[in-house]
Amino acid sequence: MQQTDLESFLPGNLLAYGDAMSMIHALETRMPFLDHRLAEAVGRIPASIRFAQGKKGLLKAVAAKLLPAEIIERPKLGFNPPLGMWLRTDLAAMVDERLDPARLTQLGLDPAPVRALVAEQRNGRRDHALKIWSLLVLEAWDRQAASWGAAS
Repeated sequence: MQQTDLESFLPGNLLAYGDAMSMIHALETRMPFLDHRLAEAVGRIPASIRFAQGKKGLLKAVAAKLLPAEIIERPKLGFNPPLGMWLRTDLAAMVDERLDPARLTQLGLDPAPVRALVAEQRNGRRDHALKIWSLLVLEAWDRQAASWGAAS
């Protein structure tokens, strides 16, 4: 399965998309674990050893010689931008413009609950960032779809 991933899914999907997404934002990314010499060396290690302590056991054993235990054992962390703060500050005007009552009605939504979400987000009572972001995406999609219809 790993060989299949190395020969198809990684280059034809994950790496291609990662490269395109990083280039579009002028980012230079590196995939150090995909160095062909490292991949070939690890590929020669029997699976019974590679996976003796789980998927990342071998990696953690090697890293333990170089990094402190709190780094090796900490849980996986994703990159979460401060969306809630942005919706209260830098993106507040866009939220007001794109989610105004007339536009929400046009989208077939009841403006009152949306305004309540936005108000709670703004005053810090609750974090509705993902819901508000989803509404912004819906609004943008509808706007884009309307322009596609106008072009045909």
